[in-house]
Amino acid sequence: MKRWIGVILAAVLAGVVVIAVVAGNRGSEVPQPTVARGVIGSEKKPFFDDPQVKAAFAEHGLRVEVNTAGSRQIATDVDLSRYAFAFPSSAPAAEKIKRDRKATVTFSPFY
Repeated sequence: MKRWIGVILAAVLAGVVVIAVVAGNRGSEVPQPTVARGVIGSEKKPFFDDPQVKAAFAEHGLRVEVNTAGSRQIATDVDLSRYAFAFPSSAPAAEKIKRDRKATVTFSPFY
């Protein structure tokens, strides 16, 4: 008799676990990646178009979209308020952007 009670309780517990897992997964959607838009020097475009780079960003929940422009143009003519980041080719353009935008934190991922 005690044996059957243990078997019945185990079956009930297994059923509860299955119901909890199914109910917990209901309505859960795959999270959408965060879109980061940037303006970059045109020579960096192949890097951002590389499938491995896109996959690396996706692993971190990002989809990066870029527009290209010349460094001087990025620093003087582009409306940077439309972008999350600017990545010009030249240091003088980067310094001008940093000064104009009063950026306190900058990153130089590569040269």
